[in-house]
Amino acid sequence: MTAIIPLFSAIALFWVAIGTTLYCYAGYPLVLWIAKQFRRKQAQTQTEPTFPDVTLIVAAYNEEQCVEQKMQNTLALQYPPEKLRIMWVIDGSTDRTSELLAQYPQVTTLHQPQRLGKTAAINRAMEQVQTPVAVLCDANTHLSPDAILHIVSAFADPQVGCVAGEKRVARSAQTTEADHTEGAYWRYESLLKSLESDTGATLSAAGELLALRTALFAPMPPNTILDDFELSMNIAMGGHRVVYCPQAWATESGSANLDEEWKRKVRIAAGGFQQLCRRWRLLVNPLKNSALWFKFVSHKLLRWAVVPLCLIIVPIANVAIVALTHGQSYSTSFTFVTPIPNINIVAHVHTAFYQYTLALTAAALMLALAGFALRHRKPPIKWLHLPYYMLMANVAQLTGMVRWLTGKQDVRWQKAQRNTD
Repeated sequence: MTAIIPLFSAIALFWVAIGTTLYCYAGYPLVLWIAKQFRRKQAQTQTEPTFPDVTLIVAAYNEEQCVEQKMQNTLALQYPPEKLRIMWVIDGSTDRTSELLAQYPQVTTLHQPQRLGKTAAINRAMEQVQTPVAVLCDANTHLSPDAILHIVSAFADPQVGCVAGEKRVARSAQTTEADHTEGAYWRYESLLKSLESDTGATLSAAGELLALRTALFAPMPPNTILDDFELSMNIAMGGHRVVYCPQAWATESGSANLDEEWKRKVRIAAGGFQQLCRRWRLLVNPLKNSALWFKFVSHKLLRWAVVPLCLIIVPIANVAIVALTHGQSYSTSFTFVTPIPNINIVAHVHTAFYQYTLALTAAALMLALAGFALRHRKPPIKWLHLPYYMLMANVAQLTGMVRWLTGKQDVRWQKAQRNTD
Protein backbone atom coordinates (compact mmCIF):
# COMPACT_ATOMS: atom_id res chain seq x y z
CA MET A 1 0.00 0.00 0.00
CA THR A 2 2.74 2.47 0.93
CA ALA A 3 4.55 1.83 -2.38
CA ILE A 4 1.43 2.32 -4.50
CA ILE A 5 1.14 6.07 -3.96
CA PRO A 6 4.79 6.83 -4.91
CA LEU A 7 4.47 4.49 -7.90
CA PHE A 8 1.38 6.09 -9.33
CA SER A 9 2.72 9.54 -8.57
CA ALA A 10 5.81 8.67 -10.62
CA ILE A 11 3.66 7.27 -13.43
CA ALA A 12 1.50 10.40 -13.45
CA LEU A 13 4.54 12.69 -13.57
CA PHE A 14 6.06 10.57 -16.35
CA TRP A 15 3.04 10.83 -18.63
CA VAL A 16 2.23 14.46 -17.85
CA ALA A 17 5.81 15.43 -18.70
CA ILE A 18 5.78 13.42 -21.93
CA GLY A 19 2.34 14.72 -22.89
CA THR A 20 3.35 18.33 -22.27
CA THR A 21 6.51 17.96 -24.37
CA LEU A 22 4.67 16.28 -27.24
CA TYR A 23 1.95 18.92 -27.17
CA CYS A 24 4.46 21.76 -27.22
CA TYR A 25 6.36 20.52 -30.29
CA ALA A 26 3.74 18.51 -32.20
CA GLY A 27 0.28 18.94 -30.68
CA TYR A 28 0.26 22.73 -30.81
CA PRO A 29 1.08 22.91 -34.55
CA LEU A 30 -1.59 20.28 -35.16
CA VAL A 31 -4.19 22.30 -33.24
CA LEU A 32 -3.28 25.38 -35.29
CA TRP A 33 -3.53 23.42 -38.54
CA ILE A 34 -6.99 22.11 -37.61
CA ALA A 35 -8.12 25.61 -36.62
CA LYS A 36 -6.84 26.90 -39.95
CA GLN A 37 -9.07 24.45 -41.84
CA PHE A 38 -12.16 25.86 -40.13
CA ARG A 39 -11.20 29.48 -40.53
CA ARG A 40 -12.95 31.27 -43.34
CA LYS A 41 -10.61 32.91 -45.78
CA GLN A 42 -11.29 36.59 -46.18
CA ALA A 43 -11.94 37.72 -49.70
CA GLN A 44 -8.95 39.56 -51.11
CA THR A 45 -9.88 42.85 -52.72
CA GLN A 46 -7.70 44.11 -55.51
CA THR A 47 -6.46 47.61 -54.79
CA GLU A 48 -3.99 49.85 -56.49
CA PRO A 49 -0.53 49.43 -54.94
CA THR A 50 0.51 52.25 -52.66
CA PHE A 51 4.01 53.23 -51.73
CA PRO A 52 4.06 54.96 -48.34
CA ASP A 53 7.28 56.46 -47.08
CA VAL A 54 9.34 53.82 -45.28
CA THR A 55 12.36 54.15 -43.00
CA LEU A 56 14.75 51.19 -43.01
CA ILE A 57 16.60 51.08 -39.69
CA VAL A 58 19.82 49.12 -39.25
CA ALA A 59 21.15 48.82 -35.69
CA ALA A 60 24.89 48.22 -35.73
CA TYR A 61 27.80 47.58 -33.42
CA ASN A 62 31.24 47.11 -35.03
CA GLU A 63 29.86 46.05 -38.42
CA GLU A 64 32.59 47.38 -40.73
CA GLN A 65 32.84 43.99 -42.46
CA CYS A 66 29.14 44.09 -43.33
CA VAL A 67 28.66 47.70 -44.45
CA GLU A 68 29.47 47.36 -48.14
CA GLN A 69 27.42 44.20 -48.74
CA LYS A 70 24.52 45.48 -46.64
CA MET A 71 24.40 48.77 -48.54
CA GLN A 72 24.56 47.00 -51.90
CA ASN A 73 21.64 44.85 -50.84
CA THR A 74 19.69 47.84 -49.51
CA LEU A 75 20.18 49.99 -52.61
CA ALA A 76 18.99 47.09 -54.77
CA LEU A 77 15.64 46.80 -52.99
CA GLN A 78 12.66 47.10 -55.34
CA TYR A 79 11.04 50.12 -53.76
CA PRO A 80 10.83 53.70 -55.03
CA PRO A 81 14.11 55.22 -53.80
CA GLU A 82 12.46 58.57 -53.08
CA LYS A 83 10.09 56.72 -50.70
CA LEU A 84 12.78 54.76 -48.84
CA ARG A 85 14.86 56.39 -46.15
CA ILE A 86 17.89 54.56 -44.84
CA MET A 87 18.99 55.03 -41.26
CA TRP A 88 21.88 53.36 -39.44
CA VAL A 89 21.96 53.71 -35.68
CA ILE A 90 25.47 53.06 -34.36
CA ASP A 91 25.72 51.86 -30.77
CA GLY A 92 29.21 52.46 -29.40
CA SER A 93 31.13 51.11 -32.39
CA THR A 94 34.90 51.35 -32.17
CA ASP A 95 35.65 50.30 -35.74
CA ARG A 96 35.19 52.03 -39.14
CA THR A 97 31.42 51.49 -39.45
CA SER A 98 30.54 55.21 -39.35
CA GLU A 99 33.46 56.10 -41.61
CA LEU A 100 32.38 53.63 -44.27
CA LEU A 101 28.76 54.78 -44.10
CA ALA A 102 29.90 58.36 -44.76
CA GLN A 103 30.48 57.26 -48.38
CA TYR A 104 26.70 56.91 -48.84
CA PRO A 105 25.02 60.36 -48.82
CA GLN A 106 21.55 58.81 -48.81
CA VAL A 107 22.18 57.27 -45.37
CA THR A 108 21.30 59.00 -42.11
CA THR A 109 23.77 57.90 -39.44
CA LEU A 110 22.99 58.22 -35.75
CA HIS A 111 26.23 57.57 -33.90
CA GLN A 112 26.57 57.33 -30.15
CA PRO A 113 30.01 56.63 -28.65
CA GLN A 114 28.60 55.04 -25.52
CA ARG A 115 27.42 51.47 -25.95
CA LEU A 116 23.99 51.01 -24.37
CA GLY A 117 22.64 48.02 -26.28
CA LYS A 118 20.33 47.35 -29.19
CA THR A 119 17.13 48.30 -27.37
CA ALA A 120 18.46 51.75 -26.54
CA ALA A 121 19.66 52.12 -30.14
CA ILE A 122 16.20 51.29 -31.52
CA ASN A 123 14.54 53.70 -29.10
CA ARG A 124 16.93 56.43 -30.24
CA ALA A 125 16.32 55.68 -33.91
CA MET A 126 12.52 55.62 -33.61
CA GLU A 127 12.59 59.12 -32.15
CA GLN A 128 13.85 60.33 -35.54
CA VAL A 129 11.45 58.35 -37.75
CA GLN A 130 8.89 60.52 -39.55
CA THR A 131 7.51 57.94 -41.98
CA PRO A 132 4.33 55.94 -41.31
CA VAL A 133 6.18 52.61 -41.58
CA ALA A 134 9.50 51.59 -40.04
CA VAL A 135 11.39 48.43 -40.98
CA LEU A 136 14.04 47.05 -38.63
CA CYS A 137 16.77 44.69 -39.77
CA ASP A 138 20.30 43.65 -38.85
CA ALA A 139 23.53 44.70 -40.53
CA ASN A 140 24.51 41.11 -41.33
CA THR A 141 21.23 40.17 -43.03
CA HIS A 142 20.34 40.42 -46.71
CA LEU A 143 16.72 41.18 -47.59
CA SER A 144 14.86 39.72 -50.52
CA PRO A 145 14.63 42.28 -53.38
CA ASP A 146 10.86 42.74 -53.00
CA ALA A 147 10.76 42.50 -49.19
CA ILE A 148 9.59 46.09 -48.61
CA LEU A 149 6.88 45.77 -51.27
CA HIS A 150 5.39 42.69 -49.57
CA ILE A 151 5.65 44.26 -46.12
CA VAL A 152 3.86 47.42 -47.25
CA SER A 153 1.08 45.38 -48.85
CA ALA A 154 0.48 43.60 -45.52
CA PHE A 155 -0.20 46.97 -43.90
CA ALA A 156 -3.16 47.48 -46.24
CA ASP A 157 -5.18 45.86 -43.45
CA PRO A 158 -5.67 48.62 -40.84
CA GLN A 159 -5.73 46.02 -38.05
CA VAL A 160 -2.15 44.98 -38.84
CA GLY A 161 0.30 46.76 -36.59
CA CYS A 162 3.42 44.66 -37.09
CA VAL A 163 4.72 42.46 -39.91
CA ALA A 164 7.15 39.62 -39.33
CA GLY A 165 9.42 38.65 -42.19
CA GLU A 166 10.85 35.18 -42.62
CA LYS A 167 14.33 34.43 -41.35
CA ARG A 168 16.44 32.10 -43.48
CA VAL A 169 19.80 30.62 -42.56
CA ALA A 170 22.24 30.60 -45.46
CA ARG A 171 24.39 27.54 -46.01
CA SER A 172 28.11 28.24 -45.94
CA ALA A 173 30.55 26.88 -48.50
CA GLN A 174 31.76 24.43 -45.88
CA THR A 175 28.56 23.33 -44.15
CA THR A 176 28.90 23.28 -40.39
CA GLU A 177 26.92 21.42 -37.75
CA ALA A 178 25.25 24.72 -36.82
CA ASP A 179 23.95 25.21 -40.38
CA HIS A 180 21.85 22.03 -40.19
CA THR A 181 20.43 22.54 -36.72
CA GLU A 182 19.85 26.30 -36.84
CA GLY A 183 18.33 26.07 -40.31
CA ALA A 184 15.98 23.26 -39.24
CA TYR A 185 14.97 25.20 -36.13
CA TRP A 186 14.04 28.30 -38.12
CA ARG A 187 12.08 26.27 -40.67
CA TYR A 188 10.06 24.87 -37.78
CA GLU A 189 9.61 28.35 -36.29
CA SER A 190 8.50 29.66 -39.69
CA LEU A 191 5.87 26.93 -39.87
CA LEU A 192 4.52 27.91 -36.45
CA LYS A 193 4.45 31.61 -37.32
CA SER A 194 2.66 30.86 -40.58
CA LEU A 195 0.02 28.75 -38.84
CA GLU A 196 -0.44 31.34 -36.10
CA SER A 197 -0.81 34.11 -38.64
CA ASP A 198 -3.29 32.08 -40.68
CA THR A 199 -5.42 31.65 -37.55
CA GLY A 200 -5.50 35.35 -36.72
CA ALA A 201 -2.07 36.58 -35.69
CA THR A 202 1.36 35.37 -34.72
CA LEU A 203 3.07 36.38 -31.49
CA SER A 204 6.28 38.06 -32.50
CA ALA A 205 8.69 38.95 -35.24
CA ALA A 206 12.38 38.16 -35.45
CA GLY A 207 14.71 41.14 -35.34
CA GLU A 208 16.30 40.14 -38.64
CA LEU A 209 13.24 41.62 -40.42
CA LEU A 210 10.48 43.36 -38.50
CA ALA A 211 8.17 46.16 -39.61
CA LEU A 212 5.70 48.26 -37.64
CA ARG A 213 3.44 51.25 -37.88
CA THR A 214 5.50 54.08 -36.46
CA ALA A 215 2.53 55.49 -34.58
CA LEU A 216 2.24 52.28 -32.53
CA PHE A 217 5.81 52.31 -31.27
CA ALA A 218 6.29 52.84 -27.54
CA PRO A 219 9.80 53.26 -26.09
CA MET A 220 11.04 50.01 -24.61
CA PRO A 221 12.62 49.69 -21.15
CA PRO A 222 16.40 50.06 -21.68
CA ASN A 223 17.12 46.75 -19.92
CA THR A 224 15.08 44.78 -22.49
CA ILE A 225 16.99 41.73 -23.72
CA LEU A 226 14.68 40.61 -26.56
CA ASP A 227 13.83 43.88 -28.27
CA ASP A 228 12.02 42.22 -31.17
CA PHE A 229 9.71 40.23 -28.91
CA GLU A 230 9.08 43.20 -26.62
CA LEU A 231 8.20 45.44 -29.54
CA SER A 232 5.87 43.05 -31.34
CA MET A 233 4.14 41.83 -28.15
CA ASN A 234 3.47 45.43 -27.13
CA ILE A 235 1.67 45.91 -30.42
CA ALA A 236 -0.23 42.63 -30.08
CA MET A 237 -1.37 43.42 -26.54
CA GLY A 238 -2.44 46.85 -27.75
CA GLY A 239 -5.09 45.19 -29.91
CA HIS A 240 -3.35 45.11 -33.30
CA ARG A 241 -2.39 42.06 -35.31
CA VAL A 242 1.12 40.78 -35.83
CA VAL A 243 1.13 38.96 -39.18
CA TYR A 244 3.70 36.73 -40.80
CA CYS A 245 4.84 37.54 -44.33
CA PRO A 246 7.02 34.72 -45.76
CA GLN A 247 7.33 36.52 -49.10
CA ALA A 248 9.57 39.04 -47.33
CA TRP A 249 12.65 37.27 -46.09
CA ALA A 250 16.00 38.03 -44.56
CA THR A 251 19.01 35.75 -44.94
CA GLU A 252 21.94 35.52 -42.59
CA SER A 253 24.76 33.04 -42.16
CA GLY A 254 24.45 30.39 -39.48
CA SER A 255 26.49 30.45 -36.31
CA ALA A 256 30.13 29.51 -36.84
CA ASN A 257 29.63 26.45 -34.63
CA LEU A 258 27.32 25.07 -31.96
CA ASP A 259 29.33 26.75 -29.20
CA GLU A 260 28.42 30.12 -30.71
CA GLU A 261 24.82 28.95 -31.10
CA TRP A 262 24.85 28.06 -27.38
CA LYS A 263 25.70 31.67 -26.48
CA ARG A 264 22.81 32.94 -28.59
CA LYS A 265 20.38 30.42 -27.09
CA VAL A 266 21.29 31.34 -23.52
CA ARG A 267 20.76 35.03 -24.20
CA ILE A 268 17.38 34.36 -25.85
CA ALA A 269 16.41 32.16 -22.89
CA ALA A 270 17.27 34.90 -20.39
CA GLY A 271 15.20 37.32 -22.45
CA GLY A 272 12.37 34.81 -22.56
CA PHE A 273 12.13 34.66 -18.79
CA GLN A 274 12.23 38.43 -18.67
CA GLN A 275 9.23 38.48 -21.02
CA LEU A 276 7.36 35.90 -18.93
CA CYS A 277 7.69 38.20 -15.92
CA ARG A 278 6.60 41.24 -17.91
CA ARG A 279 3.58 39.50 -19.44
CA TRP A 280 2.11 38.26 -16.17
CA ARG A 281 -1.08 40.24 -16.77
CA LEU A 282 -1.67 38.27 -19.96
CA LEU A 283 -0.98 34.96 -18.20
CA VAL A 284 -3.38 35.53 -15.32
CA ASN A 285 -6.22 36.89 -17.45
CA PRO A 286 -6.89 34.45 -20.32
CA LEU A 287 -10.38 35.82 -20.96
CA LYS A 288 -9.25 39.29 -22.02
CA ASN A 289 -7.56 38.00 -25.17
CA SER A 290 -8.03 34.25 -25.24
CA ALA A 291 -6.39 33.68 -28.64
CA LEU A 292 -3.25 35.60 -27.70
CA TRP A 293 -3.16 33.88 -24.29
CA PHE A 294 -3.47 30.42 -25.85
CA LYS A 295 -0.67 31.04 -28.33
CA PHE A 296 1.59 32.67 -25.74
CA VAL A 297 1.18 29.76 -23.32
CA SER A 298 1.55 27.07 -26.00
CA HIS A 299 4.39 28.63 -27.99
CA LYS A 300 6.39 30.49 -25.35
CA LEU A 301 5.52 29.62 -21.74
CA LEU A 302 5.66 25.86 -22.25
CA ARG A 303 8.82 25.95 -24.33
CA TRP A 304 10.69 28.46 -22.20
CA ALA A 305 9.73 27.33 -18.70
CA VAL A 306 7.92 23.97 -18.66
CA VAL A 307 9.40 21.62 -21.26
CA PRO A 308 13.00 21.92 -19.95
CA LEU A 309 11.71 20.78 -16.56
CA CYS A 310 9.70 18.00 -18.21
CA LEU A 311 12.85 16.64 -19.84
CA ILE A 312 14.36 16.35 -16.36
CA ILE A 313 11.22 14.83 -14.85
CA VAL A 314 10.84 12.08 -17.49
CA PRO A 315 14.07 10.12 -16.75
CA ILE A 316 13.77 10.65 -12.98
CA ALA A 317 10.17 9.41 -12.95
CA ASN A 318 11.09 6.54 -15.25
CA VAL A 319 13.88 5.40 -12.92
CA ALA A 320 11.48 5.63 -9.96
CA ILE A 321 8.89 3.48 -11.74
CA VAL A 322 11.43 0.81 -12.62
CA ALA A 323 12.84 0.82 -9.08
CA LEU A 324 9.40 0.58 -7.45
CA THR A 325 8.36 -2.32 -9.71
CA HIS A 326 11.69 -4.13 -9.48
CA GLY A 327 11.20 -7.88 -9.41
CA GLN A 328 7.57 -7.71 -10.51
CA SER A 329 6.19 -9.69 -13.43
CA TYR A 330 5.61 -8.25 -16.89
CA SER A 331 2.10 -7.10 -15.98
CA THR A 332 1.53 -6.37 -12.31
CA SER A 333 -1.83 -5.58 -10.78
CA PHE A 334 -2.10 -3.13 -7.91
CA THR A 335 -5.21 -2.61 -5.83
CA PHE A 336 -5.72 0.80 -4.29
CA VAL A 337 -8.21 0.82 -1.42
CA THR A 338 -10.27 4.03 -1.51
CA PRO A 339 -12.02 5.67 1.45
CA ILE A 340 -15.36 4.87 -0.21
CA PRO A 341 -16.76 1.52 0.98
CA ASN A 342 -16.66 -1.32 -1.55
CA ILE A 343 -14.93 0.84 -4.16
CA ASN A 344 -11.32 -0.04 -4.91
CA ILE A 345 -9.13 0.83 -7.86
CA VAL A 346 -7.33 -1.97 -9.66
CA ALA A 347 -4.50 -0.84 -11.94
CA HIS A 348 -2.17 -2.80 -14.20
CA VAL A 349 1.41 -1.64 -14.61
CA HIS A 350 3.36 -3.16 -17.51
CA THR A 351 6.77 -3.08 -15.90
CA ALA A 352 8.64 -4.15 -19.03
CA PHE A 353 7.25 -1.15 -20.93
CA TYR A 354 8.88 1.27 -18.50
CA GLN A 355 12.12 -0.67 -18.73
CA TYR A 356 12.03 -0.16 -22.49
CA THR A 357 11.29 3.55 -22.16
CA LEU A 358 14.17 3.91 -19.71
CA ALA A 359 16.49 2.19 -22.20
CA LEU A 360 15.29 4.52 -24.99
CA THR A 361 15.79 7.57 -22.76
CA ALA A 362 19.31 6.44 -21.92
CA ALA A 363 20.06 5.83 -25.61
CA ALA A 364 18.79 9.31 -26.56
CA LEU A 365 20.95 10.87 -23.85
CA MET A 366 24.00 8.93 -25.05
CA LEU A 367 23.39 10.14 -28.62
CA ALA A 368 23.10 13.73 -27.39
CA LEU A 369 26.34 13.40 -25.42
CA ALA A 370 28.04 11.85 -28.45
CA GLY A 371 26.82 14.81 -30.52
CA PHE A 372 28.33 17.14 -27.93
CA ALA A 373 31.66 15.31 -27.96
CA LEU A 374 31.80 15.31 -31.77
CA ARG A 375 30.26 18.76 -32.36
CA HIS A 376 33.44 20.10 -34.00
CA ARG A 377 34.09 17.07 -36.19
CA LYS A 378 34.70 17.73 -39.90
CA PRO A 379 32.64 16.70 -41.75
CA PRO A 380 29.83 16.85 -39.16
CA ILE A 381 27.80 13.75 -38.35
CA LYS A 382 24.31 14.92 -39.28
CA TRP A 383 22.27 12.27 -37.44
CA LEU A 384 23.82 13.30 -34.13
CA HIS A 385 22.80 16.94 -34.55
CA LEU A 386 19.13 16.69 -33.56
CA PRO A 387 19.52 14.92 -30.17
CA TYR A 388 22.39 17.20 -29.20
CA TYR A 389 20.62 20.34 -30.38
CA MET A 390 17.47 19.42 -28.43
CA LEU A 391 19.54 18.82 -25.30
CA MET A 392 21.54 22.00 -25.81
CA ALA A 393 18.44 24.12 -26.39
CA ASN A 394 16.75 22.96 -23.20
CA VAL A 395 19.87 23.21 -21.06
CA ALA A 396 20.29 26.72 -22.47
CA GLN A 397 16.76 27.51 -21.31
CA LEU A 398 17.63 26.54 -17.75
CA THR A 399 20.93 28.41 -17.94
CA GLY A 400 19.17 31.50 -19.24
CA MET A 401 16.64 31.28 -16.41
CA VAL A 402 19.47 31.28 -13.86
CA ARG A 403 21.14 34.23 -15.59
CA TRP A 404 17.93 36.21 -15.56
CA LEU A 405 17.16 35.43 -11.92
CA THR A 406 20.70 36.35 -10.86
CA GLY A 407 20.80 39.46 -13.02
CA LYS A 408 23.92 38.31 -14.89
CA GLN A 409 22.60 38.71 -18.45
CA ASP A 410 24.01 41.83 -20.10
CA VAL A 411 21.45 43.69 -22.23
CA ARG A 412 24.23 44.67 -24.66
CA TRP A 413 24.15 42.00 -27.31
CA GLN A 414 27.24 39.86 -27.83
CA LYS A 415 27.24 38.91 -31.49
CA ALA A 416 27.62 35.22 -32.20
CA GLN A 417 30.41 34.51 -34.68
CA ARG A 418 28.91 33.72 -38.07
CA ASN A 419 30.13 31.76 -41.06
CA THR A 420 31.89 34.01 -43.54
CA ASP A 421 32.40 31.55 -46.40
